Amino acid sequence: MSRPATAAAAVLRSSGRRTPQLALADWRLPVAGAAAVELAARVGADAVQLDLGGPGRADWLDAPGSLAALRERSGATGVELTAVSGNLLNDIGLTAPEDSAQGQLVRTTLLRLLDTAHALGVPLVFVPSFRRSAINNAYDLRRTATVLGRAAQEAADRNLLLASENTLSATDSRDLVEAVGSPSFRLLLDTYNPRAAGVDVVELIRVNAPWICDQVHLKDGLRGAGGSVLLGEGDGRLAETLAALADEQVPVRTLVVETDHREGRTGRPAAASADLESTGLGDPGPMDTNLRNTNLMNTDPLATDIAWNLHADISWDLHKDTDPLAADLGWGRRHAGLLHHSIEGTA
Repeated sequence: MSRPATAAAAVLRSSGRRTPQLALADWRLPVAGAAAVELAARVGADAVQLDLGGPGRADWLDAPGSLAALRERSGATGVELTAVSGNLLNDIGLTAPEDSAQGQLVRTTLLRLLDTAHALGVPLVFVPSFRRSAINNAYDLRRTATVLGRAAQEAADRNLLLASENTLSATDSRDLVEAVGSPSFRLLLDTYNPRAAGVDVVELIRVNAPWICDQVHLKDGLRGAGGSVLLGEGDGRLAETLAALADEQVPVRTLVVETDHREGRTGRPAAASADLESTGLGDPGPMDTNLRNTNLMNTDPLATDIAWNLHADISWDLHKDTDPLAADLGWGRRHAGLLHHSIEGTA
């Protein structure tokens, strides 16, 4: 049975305006897959982005029975499945030479990622470029564009969009879009990662607005450590970023909370090698065991109250460890209004 629409959502629809839905990233939660869908429903999120999983991460998303369970839980709870990420590619290296073993593994992983998204019926696949897949020079950019250009064609064949998440400057991002050269290619914006890398996020949006996909990662941080604090409590200047998206009329449909809420990392694999530790950018990495130095239990009561009011139909019998997640959703609900856009003509 689908979750009923909130009163606020009904008002927005009747006025011909749409406010972005709020989603969770399952790789930032203590559980993954179908369990993440259940958690999203319990805390009042509208949608979930899923990670493909793999060695050192969660179980493979396409493991036997997993896709059917995800579709069933999504239908039963009303929580939408919006995207699949290939975070494993950060551990392999997207820029590996084509004829190398890593290059072959990149190709097979991308195809598996696209097939999984197609089987789930999600609209978007995105490929992160951090750690071993980081774009550090002109060669990396050319190699990444070649790999993503081929993947974009495969995505188009499956009626999917393919996006890159990276920390490139405004002009380098534009160069990547032009080098990939596919109408099925997008840029996935994270509100903190580029800023942590010294990129002017407002300029990034201004130059690349037509190619920014309609799902945006909401992340704050402190001193370059992304996802380390609750939304609005760091130095990420999130409201400024949302205002820039509104000014450039980017039709954002989904804001994805990407604060790290894993806590004890229940259901996540333990550390196995220091080689894959998180750099503070992108996904937190499979080996990060000391993710936050701040006390995330200091939640924003106002944010939590607003989230409660917007989702009165949801059971809020929350364990104390999920209170920070409720606060982040509350912050997202409060600020999503900056991105109201016309329903007509959006994609």
